Amino acid sequence: MRKKLIGILLILLAALVIVQDYFIKWEISIWMLAWVVLLAILSLSSLLKRHFGLGFAYGIVALFSLNGQFHFLPVSNSVVIFSSILI
Repeated sequence: MRKKLIGILLILLAALVIVQDYFIKWEISIWMLAWVVLLAILSLSSLLKRHFGLGFAYGIVALFSLNGQFHFLPVSNSVVIFSSILI
């Protein structure tokens, strides 16, 4: 089952490489996006395990990264920091 899933993912990745010219060019760093996704997964898994402090900390760091790199929120990083301290 695992080998089939890896094979399907590799085929999809090859198809994506072939047709990548048809997509819109984004100015997004793939490593920053991977970092944000990792932090979001860690946050959700911590919250599901009822480790609320750790889940909140991961979520805040993910929000800082999103806002700093991709301007996710229409406010500055200092406002995000102050609001996270108040929460």
